[in-house]
Amino acid sequence: MKFISDNNVTGINSNNLKGSYQKAHFDWLRLRYQLDAAARDQSLESQALTQLSKREQLRVLDLGAGAGANICYYARLLPSSTQWWMVERDSELLKRIPQFIIEFLGEKINTVHPLKDDFLAPDCPIYKTSFDLVVANAVFDLLSADQFQGLLQLFRQAWEEESPLFLFTLNLDRGIRFYPTDKETERWCRRYEFHMHRSQHFGRAMAAHCGGEMEKLFLENGFNVNSASSAWDILPLQEEALLAKLDFFEKAMAESISPRSQQWYLFQRWLRRKRYQARRRKLSLHVPHRDFLARIRT
Repeated sequence: MKFISDNNVTGINSNNLKGSYQKAHFDWLRLRYQLDAAARDQSLESQALTQLSKREQLRVLDLGAGAGANICYYARLLPSSTQWWMVERDSELLKRIPQFIIEFLGEKINTVHPLKDDFLAPDCPIYKTSFDLVVANAVFDLLSADQFQGLLQLFRQAWEEESPLFLFTLNLDRGIRFYPTDKETERWCRRYEFHMHRSQHFGRAMAAHCGGEMEKLFLENGFNVNSASSAWDILPLQEEALLAKLDFFEKAMAESISPRSQQWYLFQRWLRRKRYQARRRKLSLHVPHRDFLARIRT
């Protein structure tokens, strides 16, 4: 595997990057890999592969690449000669791409160009070259609608004359639901979604509104787009994933509820019950997502 580093690009200090950046923990990216792989919509994926099948050597751009989940997933589907450009703000995750590839794929990768940069920035080097396919997995729910619209405008400015395919997967939708459920559980699910959509310094993250907002913005900004469901259904046997999602609930509620309040007591009581159900393999979780296949309209 060739792992090509451009010092002019990787010298950027990610601590100075602004916007909706949130670090993703490596262990969580490892854990969610199989959940994502099972949920990706096969029909949109097949359409993309068919449209790309006549290209001899593909150039693929991965936005918010994390530790390399997309390259591991698509490597078996795309030609071995495919070249990858992987844009990620977190330098620590970029360093762990080789480890992720070895764990989930082996070393059947031709060329990888890791870029430590901000794809929301107009001067990001990616906008000075062309690509056949642009992918992103579970990235855009962290952006505001205004940020995503700005990104679409960057795409048009850079690639309107020869549009790549855009395959954006696992974008959150509304309606997260635990089973078994009850009114209290539904209330905490809605409160969790509301908190993730709260106003922040960059605006409101699209969060669970992401799927609907993205489809609307694609159409409003001159893209042809198809979408399909890519929901997670986390089963009782997947205890580690269930407990991880409950940890996310606890972190979110700790940011929005006073730790000495009655509300915090009620939440902790509910959380203990759900963790008990998860450990007894009596809990499951449905997390709606949406995949998109798009191209700039000519």
